[in-house]
Amino acid sequence: TEHPELSISLLGINQEGHDSANDVVSENAAVTLPWLQDNADADVWSLWNANWRDIIILDKNNKYYSTFSVHGDHNPLESEADGSNRIALKNMLIAAAQSN
Repeated sequence: TEHPELSISLLGINQEGHDSANDVVSENAAVTLPWLQDNADADVWSLWNANWRDIIILDKNNKYYSTFSVHGDHNPLESEADGSNRIALKNMLIAAAQSN
């Protein structure tokens, strides 16, 4: 919301074979994150070399820019009490949106 001119969009992609909780993600009215289910034909998870809880960042041309990863069982945006993960991710998203 601080940079509406950048048109940053977020969406979730769930790994193939882990679709049993998709309805839980999409039934929560507070969650406005578009949610896509990967499948064997697209296999985006493998193509992007994704790991659980990775945030894959694309540039303004939808080309790979970077991966934001926090390993462990924590939400990557909530694992730091001081908010440093949120700040780092926000800065990466802004940089990607401004890149050529």
